[in-house]
Amino acid sequence: MNTEMQKSNEQNGSRGLEKTRVRELTPAVDVYENESELLIVADLPGATSEGLDIKIDPPELRFETKPAEPDGPVWRRSFTIDERIDANKVSAELRNGVLTVHLPKADEIRPRKIAIRGAA
Repeated sequence: MNTEMQKSNEQNGSRGLEKTRVRELTPAVDVYENESELLIVADLPGATSEGLDIKIDPPELRFETKPAEPDGPVWRRSFTIDERIDANKVSAELRNGVLTVHLPKADEIRPRKIAIRGAA
């Protein structure tokens, strides 16, 4: 193949093709713990509940967003959870780009108050 024909084929082959680049980002998160649950709070600007996928497959919890716009970012994060969490009771909410995941502790590991009986 001559050089001119090779150049022409290379130019025509790349015409009309756009490179799409997906920006994968790891969101900042805060993790809180109290007696009854762990909370994961993540900033996901631009995320919608329709475009958010949360999966729990012990010992892993992961979430990922689909971009709302073609050039929007994909937010992705995963966490290792342990047997202290009751995976059947995990819930989540998304408000104003902030995801809150509630990870309730299993009943058997929650602290409980012991009643003291005494003679009056």
